[in-house]
Amino acid sequence: MGWNKRVVFAKIKDPIFAKIAYKFIGVFSFDNVKSNQSKIYYKRISDTFQLNQLT
Repeated sequence: MGWNKRVVFAKIKDPIFAKIAYKFIGVFSFDNVKSNQSKIYYKRISDTFQLNQLT
């Protein structure tokens, strides 16, 4: 597989002001052990991410 890592954000809505925001969930990696023909699984490998890793 090509892109094995995913940086995941959840879209949340403030219940009082109804503003949309994004919350960082973590960095996930493809889980070859759990995945099968019908489902693909990812496991969280980090709960932090440095932006300078992109370059």
